[in-house]
Amino acid sequence: MAISTKKLLTISFVFLFSFFLKVNYLQAQCNYTTSRYAVQSEFNVVYGIQPSWRGSMDTLKLDIFKPIGDQNTNRPVLFLVHGGGFSGGNKADVKALCETYASRGVVAIALGYRLGFVRPLQFDYPYILDAAEVNRAIFRSQQDAKGAIRFIKDRSAIDSTSINEVYIGGFSAGGIIALCAGYYTDSAYKYSNCGKIGDATNLNGTWARPDLGTVDGSLNQNGNNANVKGVFNFFGAVSDTSFIKPGTPKLFQYHQTNDPVVPCGKNKPYWGMGLGISDNYSLVYGSCQIETRLKNLGVNAPQNETYIYNGNAHNVHDATGIDLKMATALEDWVCSNLGSSKSNSKPSIKIYPNP
Repeated sequence: MAISTKKLLTISFVFLFSFFLKVNYLQAQCNYTTSRYAVQSEFNVVYGIQPSWRGSMDTLKLDIFKPIGDQNTNRPVLFLVHGGGFSGGNKADVKALCETYASRGVVAIALGYRLGFVRPLQFDYPYILDAAEVNRAIFRSQQDAKGAIRFIKDRSAIDSTSINEVYIGGFSAGGIIALCAGYYTDSAYKYSNCGKIGDATNLNGTWARPDLGTVDGSLNQNGNNANVKGVFNFFGAVSDTSFIKPGTPKLFQYHQTNDPVVPCGKNKPYWGMGLGISDNYSLVYGSCQIETRLKNLGVNAPQNETYIYNGNAHNVHDATGIDLKMATALEDWVCSNLGSSKSNSKPSIKIYPNP
């Protein structure tokens, strides 16, 4: 039966109207630079129990921050990981930033993870017993991050979140964890000293060092993967830049050139502190080296966005400005995946049949 010209025009108008409503809705959701929602918080959600460096069991917790009234049932997820040298800090350190991103329409997760390792004297100071202890602390924490990612993906219906639009970022030790969670994806990335090795002995006693398991960990193996779409690295580092390859998660970085704690280039942690603090640490490769690696591979924006500031501090020199750049990067990444990015806000439209 033939369709009348009037009916065809009506169908075409309804289609176009629905399409532009959808585009406008996606563009409204894809604004992560503006706070516009109230925030609902859920604190100390247990996502697992894992053995600590002492051999006792640690209860792992995270905090969840959600926007109220956004009407989005497929929200992006942003994990934020605190620093503290793998022995200090707290998920409360990133609470304010989580609240900010939740107010912009993101479900933000403040991640707690296993802390601590054997030191010459068992109190919190930067000297270490040997490189294995720090490597093992990093390995445990990135296992925790991956377990937390799977945990949040498993409850996506509860939180109205996407299982695909998942991102992770962190500061200092948290940046290292974010990089490991994003890029260390198979057994080749396991440090040799994260298997079973000789006991560690200090003035407080002797501590067994068992095999720590796989890079992916055993926590929350619920059928979801621990993949993320992007990583936000704030003055973190990796043990080997060859682990970062084209086609892996998008990367946003910030680092100061002469950061004395985590080097921007190739050096040992605490290289700028003196007093022999860095002696027992392994070499790491900071954001400057990672940027060089990506440039050599031809990976540029928006896959790779790096901001190097000519300074000598272990922090962000312009918190407001760098937050805007981070939020804009997240906006571009999420919205391009939804087909509604600012760089491509006028999609090609073909209507069949053509009236």
